[in-house]
Amino acid sequence: MSKKEAAIESLLKKQFQGVAGLLEDFVKVAQLYFAGDEKYNAMAFQVHQQEHDLDIIRRDIEKNLYGGAYLPFFREDYTHLAELIDDIANSAEDVCDHFSMEQPEFPEELKEGIVDLTKGVVDTFNSMPDVLEMLFKDMESIAEHCQRVSEQEQEVDKKEWKLINRLFVNIDIPLANKILVREFIQHIAKVSDKIEDAADWIRVMVIKRRI
Repeated sequence: MSKKEAAIESLLKKQFQGVAGLLEDFVKVAQLYFAGDEKYNAMAFQVHQQEHDLDIIRRDIEKNLYGGAYLPFFREDYTHLAELIDDIANSAEDVCDHFSMEQPEFPEELKEGIVDLTKGVVDTFNSMPDVLEMLFKDMESIAEHCQRVSEQEQEVDKKEWKLINRLFVNIDIPLANKILVREFIQHIAKVSDKIEDAADWIRVMVIKRRI
């Protein structure tokens, strides 16, 4: 492995670690918001700062790739992977911005479930550092780790469906309010979709290396 390739590996690991930390704070924003703790606003800004730091890492990855790391055939793969991981952070930041700037109202009956949904997003990402490690060191085991990501994403989908079903069937608020809450729930679940997209792309990268 060349120095440039080693730098890409290190930067990607740093990017994955940064997203993991951001997602932990993403959960804290929801917890603080529903607890009525004003610290949620500062935590949401911290997520904003973390996303900015991750943008810098993504640009560093791109810079090293443009500098000649890996064969040209593979450079686009790593560029796209870095973009997909960045999309996870962007999507989670958008949710936190929604809490902080719009201060939405939610039915009391759904608050615990929405926090649980954010935790499900973190669970979806938990296997991703292992997936990255397998990409660099043990591609034979990568399918198993990617499958864990997919299975957890399906769990998030189930939680999303239950929350939305409960919202429209059991909760008596105006329809316009229900639509806004539904969109927010879907936005949280979308973060998990972004994580699965990244895992699926890593599968594609592995397949290309076996051609």
